[in-house]
Order: sequence, then C-alpha cells, then structure tokens
Amino acid sequence: MLYRGRGRALSAIVLLSTLVALTVVSVSSVFAHAYLVDAEPTPGSTLALAPTRLRLTFSEHLESAFSQVRVLNASREAVDRGDSSLAPDDSRVMLVSLQSGLSDGFYTVAWRTLSADDGHSESGAYTLVVGVAAGAPGVVQSPSSQPEFAVETALGRWWLYVAASLVFGSLLAWQIVFRPLHTSDGSAARTVAITRTKRLVVLGAIALVVGTLYGAVAQAASASGLPVWSVFGRPLQDMLTGGHYASIWWPRLSLSLVCLALLLWRGIDGLAGDLVLALLPAILLTSSLGTHAASVPGWSALAIAADWLHFMAVTAWLGGLASMVFVLPAVMRAGGTSGPQLFTRPVRRFSNVALVCTAAVATTGSFQAWLQVGSWPALMQTAYGLSVSAKVALTVLMLGFGAFNLFLAWPRLARLAIPRIARIQGVVRAFHRSVRTELVLGVVVLGVAAVLTGLAPGRGDLAHQSSGQPGPIDRRLETQALAPRVRISPATVGENHFGVALSEVDGAQVERVQLTLTYLDGDLGSAPLALQPSASTSGLWESDSAALSQPGQWQADLLVRRQGQDDVRSTMRFTVVAVPSATRQPDLSGAYPPVPTWLPPALGGAAAVVILCVILLTLVSRRTTRRQTPLEPESLRAVLRGSDPIKQSDDDSRQEAVGAGQARRSAQRAMREKGSGE
Repeated sequence: MLYRGRGRALSAIVLLSTLVALTVVSVSSVFAHAYLVDAEPTPGSTLALAPTRLRLTFSEHLESAFSQVRVLNASREAVDRGDSSLAPDDSRVMLVSLQSGLSDGFYTVAWRTLSADDGHSESGAYTLVVGVAAGAPGVVQSPSSQPEFAVETALGRWWLYVAASLVFGSLLAWQIVFRPLHTSDGSAARTVAITRTKRLVVLGAIALVVGTLYGAVAQAASASGLPVWSVFGRPLQDMLTGGHYASIWWPRLSLSLVCLALLLWRGIDGLAGDLVLALLPAILLTSSLGTHAASVPGWSALAIAADWLHFMAVTAWLGGLASMVFVLPAVMRAGGTSGPQLFTRPVRRFSNVALVCTAAVATTGSFQAWLQVGSWPALMQTAYGLSVSAKVALTVLMLGFGAFNLFLAWPRLARLAIPRIARIQGVVRAFHRSVRTELVLGVVVLGVAAVLTGLAPGRGDLAHQSSGQPGPIDRRLETQALAPRVRISPATVGENHFGVALSEVDGAQVERVQLTLTYLDGDLGSAPLALQPSASTSGLWESDSAALSQPGQWQADLLVRRQGQDDVRSTMRFTVVAVPSATRQPDLSGAYPPVPTWLPPALGGAAAVVILCVILLTLVSRRTTRRQTPLEPESLRAVLRGSDPIKQSDDDSRQEAVGAGQARRSAQRAMREKGSGE
C-alpha cells in the first residue's frame, strides 16, 4: 500500500507538471506595472484650442472595470464626459472625451489603472494648457506616475503563503519523513503522526480557502481605491467576473475547496492525501501567474517557472519545519522506549528534504533577483531592491539555524542515540529551540516576500526613475518669518520659468527676491537670478532663465529682502534632467536583457528529459515493488531498534527450528512412555 500510494501521487504530479509546462509556455510577455508611455495631445503641451478627445497609451494591458481617466479644470471640476474606456483595438490604450466649449486655462489629466497582467495599480497625472494667453510655463506638468502599494493585498499574499506552507509542506513531510518509518497500522506513533499532521493540514486548508476569499476583497479594494468594507457589491463583482485576476482566482478557490473536502472526508493517509499533495502545485501556480514573473518582457515563461519552483521549495521547507515543531515531539512521546530512534531518523530524512529545498530556493531566488533587480544601483536605490536585501539577510539567518541542526545537532544525536546516553534530552531541546526560531524567521520571510510582490521591480523602477522624465518643482520652504513657495518648470536643461510666491506679504515692502543657482555635480560657480513682480498675479515674483545648463543635482538659495526687516533665507535642492517634457516616455522593456535564442529550446528539451526520467523511474519502481516482500512487523521493529532485519530473521528461524525439534522430541518421549505403560 505504501509504494502504490506513492506511485499514484508521483504519477499525478508528473501529469500536473506536464500541464503546468504547457500553461507556462503559453503565457505572453508583458511589462511590469502599467506606466504611461505616450499620450495625445502630448503631456505638458500648450494648445490653441481644446481637444475633443484624449488618447493615453500604457505599457501593459489594462482591466477596463478598474481603469479610468479624468480631466479636471483649475477648480478641480471634471470637464470630461465620464466615458473613459479602453480602445476597441488595443487594451493598452484608454480614450476619454472632453466637454465642448472649454475655456482657456490649465487642465489636469489624472489616471488610475489596474494592470491586467500582474494586478498592480498605478496612478498619475499631467497638465495641458489651453489658450496661448494662458500658457505661462510656470505650472506646466510633465507626466508623473506612482505605483500604489496596498497593505491589504500584501496581507492577502502573506496569508496565502503561510496557508500553502501548512498544507503542502506538512503533507510532504508526512509522505517523506513520517510515513515510511511507521508502516504498522496499529502503532501508537503512526496514529499520533497521522492525527497531528492532519490537524496541521486541515488548518492550512481552511486558512487557504478563507485567505482566497479575503484576497478577492483586498484586490477589489486596491483596484478601486475604496476601503475593504466598501467593495462588497459592484467593485467585487467586476473583479470576479472578468479579467486576469478572475481567471486565476476561480481555479485557486475551486482547487482549495476540493483539497479541503478530501482532507475532511478521507484524511491524509491513502489516495486522498496523495491527491491533495498533487493538487497543491496547481494552487501555487495561480500565485506565480499573478506576480511580477508574469510581466517580464521576453522572460515571462521562464520567470513564472522559476517563481513557481521557488514557491514550492519555500512552502515545503517551512511546512516541514512546522511538522518538526508540532508533530515530531508527539511522535517521540508515543514511541516510548524507541524515542531516540524515532527522533534521529525523521530528523535525518527532513534534513535531506531541507537541503534540496535550500538548493532550489537559492537557485531560483538568485535567478529572480538577477532578472528583477539586475544591478547594484537597483538593489540599493529602489524599494524592491532593499526588500530583496532584507529577504536575503533573513534567509541567510534561517540557513544558519538549519546548519546548526544539520552539522551539529543531528550528528550529536546520532552518536548519543546508540549508547542511549541521558544527555540526548538536552540536545533534543536545543534542536527544538533552533527549529522554532527557524520557523518564526521563515514566517517573517514570507511577510517580506508578500511586500516584495506589491512593489515595482527594481529594473523597471530604476529605469523609470532615470528615464529622463522631468518634473516641475513646486515646493514650499519653511522659514521663521515666511512660507515661500518656489516653482521651477519644467526643470529641464535650457529655458525654465522660475517663480516665488509670498503669501500674506505686502509687495511694496519687498525690495528683492533672488534665487542663487549652484550646480552640485561640478564646479560651474553660482548664478544669481533676480525675480520681478508678476504683472498678473499679486504676491508672485517670476523670471525666465537658461541658467540650468547641465543635468544633475542643483541647489537654489532663496533670498527675500524686505524694508526694515531681517532677510529671509532658505535653501532647496532639486534635480534637472536633459529631456524636455513633451517627449515620448522611453520603452521600459529595454531595462531587461534580451532572451538568448538558444535558451527556450534548451530548457524545453531539459524539461522533456526530466519528465521522461520521472516517468521511467515511476514504472521501474512499480515493477520493483511487485517483487518486494514487505517487512514483517518484527523485522520493522528491528529496523527501528537499529538491528539488522536479516540477522533478526535468521535468529527467529533458528529459534523456530529449535522449538520445533523440542516439540518433536517431547512427542516421541510421550509416545514411548505410553507404550511402556501398556
């Protein structure tokens, strides 16, 4: 039964892996986060007449129900027709119509999008100027956007990771660690192992179902910008009735419910447990299909596969640690005098599993870090890179505790178990403390990974930051006497408009308003710029100048001199870029390396070879199993005691032969005595 059950599970996993490989290969390449890449009319432009329609092009396909464009006037009143929608021929393009008869002035184009590829939200805005007379350059905005991090979706991802670890890792520990050592149906240790493991797995399955339901609510809240308690109704309905998220959410929920039903109906032992173990990789795949891995240009298939393997290795590792904490001590207590053997053998088996998982985590994690980060600046200057650094540091700390268990605790246990020295209890307690600490660190690592998934990848984020997209400076400076507001637009190399607004100040008392500009990335000296009172706006001093002649970091020293009062001084630093605001935003796919032409066929061939080898090993193991004679209970007990089962069997045969000879001699003696009596 043991070998047949393992064969069924292995066959199911092989079939599932084949289907997964076909699914992964069919995934198309997209970008990471829906950045604005182009717009008509051009962002920041001055138009003689108001347009009738705006066209915005983004880097990813969008979810129509959670993406919109609004156009606001200077009073923050909507001047669009409320008909923003995706273009019929391209789901990366949004269209919005404007009301007729718009007056001259400044208009803000604001957008909010939800990527149909990775499920992340993005928002941004830029300015259009209508009418030449209104075209003062002081407030023209270039397009700016900001990825939105949602705490509720990060919590949902962490919930999914922990629940999947309890189910997948605990079941795998039962199959590999505990089940082969406890084949006797009536043993107390086996009963305890099944009971404890089932509690862990059922708890994880319930958490998986509940977490999947919560994940839909959190995703709807993030996409709509509403609180979690306000999405029940149309937002949640739109989220679950169409789009990429719905296509992975419904399979995840269905498979989770099937797993929970099987566990409650038949438990973990037998075919039900094998089926649940085979279904878990498919549930984990639905997570990988909704991460950054699905949005890497050219690398999406390989990135999804790496993320999926990484996820399975992590959950197997952490779920196994949970079994070592909650199942192994109870099995030891139930084992009675065989406690040391029941401890050292599971520890050795789990150490082998942990080594494989560690190698898989290190390999796939390194590949993902290279693909999503790719450089030291991206590692140190982006939120994604810093989160990766924190995750690596915590994982290394986990490996330190794992190394203690593997190279110190377990060898010492093996040496102490043979002579049954009483000091084994101290080593066991140290082992349990180390495993508990390792498990807690693992849960924290899952939290960091959940945060990581909600951030823009380091490559794309760094490319977006350094893509030369200028931003106008509009900053209020804190001083003791005034709160001047400094505006520099468009903050690019060349001609710029400088303005300083002084509220609640009598302009007649102001003698001088000056900005002294200093280039910080080189020795170019300082250029004082005197600002003149605005002819149209009171409390505003402005001037046009080409003093910003180099891209990089600049410093502006403000001087406000008033009659009979102390001078007001303040300093600010800002960045100047070389690209004018009206240019098209660059294609962020250039941040990622091209896929080598030989890589896809090589990986496909390697995957086919691996699948073929697994199938052949399965068939060979089945044929070998039919020829094997399972160990009798007495021989199994000899194995657990550390004896040789063959020697034990020979001793039993000799004892049986001696007993049979004694019985024959006794019978012959009785017959002779009976004949003598007659």
